[in-house]
Amino acid sequence: MSGRSSGRDLEARDLEALLPPGKLPPEEALPSEEALPSEEALPSEEALPRTEALHPATGGDTPASDPAAWLALFDEEEARVSAALSAVAAPITDLARGMARALRQGGRIISFGAGTSGRLAALDAAEWGPTFGIAPERVLARIAGGEGALTRAVEGAEDELEPAREAVERLAIDARDLAIGISASGGAAYVRAALEAAAARGAAVAWITASPPPALEGGAAPLRVTLDLGPELIGGNPNPPKGYPIVTFTWIMAYKEGNGEKTELLKKAFDFMLSEKSQSQAPELGYVSLPAGVVEKSKAAVAQISK
Repeated sequence: MSGRSSGRDLEARDLEALLPPGKLPPEEALPSEEALPSEEALPSEEALPRTEALHPATGGDTPASDPAAWLALFDEEEARVSAALSAVAAPITDLARGMARALRQGGRIISFGAGTSGRLAALDAAEWGPTFGIAPERVLARIAGGEGALTRAVEGAEDELEPAREAVERLAIDARDLAIGISASGGAAYVRAALEAAAARGAAVAWITASPPPALEGGAAPLRVTLDLGPELIGGNPNPPKGYPIVTFTWIMAYKEGNGEKTELLKKAFDFMLSEKSQSQAPELGYVSLPAGVVEKSKAAVAQISK
């Protein structure tokens, strides 16, 4: 399920043997060619956040060779940070004043982020006490996926809305507080939902992004600090050379019931494809391993397959 089988472990005839007799779906139940998305309907590079577009120096690929050249590229990118910060000096100043205002009126500074952005928010919040003598409960951070996401990636957490709204409720955010959303692409749904919920409770809200963020529902007008850092050096390519030809999921259909005597063989095949050994082979074959969250959900689905 990482793209293809290597052929060394499962032969095509073995997979054909997994199909229960008379269980093939009728031809009219299969999607027609017209029902498949056209090339024009697929996301274009222009539709991506600028942080996720192709970097002109790399094309989105990450070759392991020539580390000196890569270090030189990173050095060039770092040189752009000061200029990007200078360009948004005015909104940064406004945000600093907003932070001071929240603390003066007895409120809190609460940052929301997903992935690396959330981890940096937590790191920053932890420094306010020892650096400025601010009580720890006055400067807080919340990350998509909860505290466990601080040390381990939680796949899909950035797209979940309810946990963000629940976090805002638990914190009892009010008009004295300042809620800051941190998202490189500006597209993390968790962060957007947190800001919308905070604004609905009367709090001041702000975005820190490296790509123009979306508008907030409810008419809130957040302060925006948008740094123009361009595409990221690593990643961003929706069709990376090392990911060819599989760049999306390959779907495999199995019956929850009615698999008969093939049930154990079917489950064995899925267990192999979802195993750590199989997934670890994907990169050497030119494919991308499934995210951990997808593997766990797939294993749970396989466990339900029965006769």
